[in-house]
Amino acid sequence: MGKVADLDRYYDAVNYMDLNASYTFGKKIKTTFYADATNLLNQPLRYYQGTKDRTMQAEYYGVKVNAGVKVNF
Repeated sequence: MGKVADLDRYYDAVNYMDLNASYTFGKKIKTTFYADATNLLNQPLRYYQGTKDRTMQAEYYGVKVNAGVKVNF
């Protein structure tokens, strides 16, 4: 902390929520269907100066989804 708390820069706590799922079937040839979703809450990374009502910067990264199929011989 500096000498003047109103000039200090802080960042808020951030809660992330991710979700993933997969399903595999087959014995000789294994096939897996999968899906991942990250940052479902899309909360900003927010910086503020001195007190929480003085936002300096807010960054939103959006929700990302990845899905696909894997086959193992």
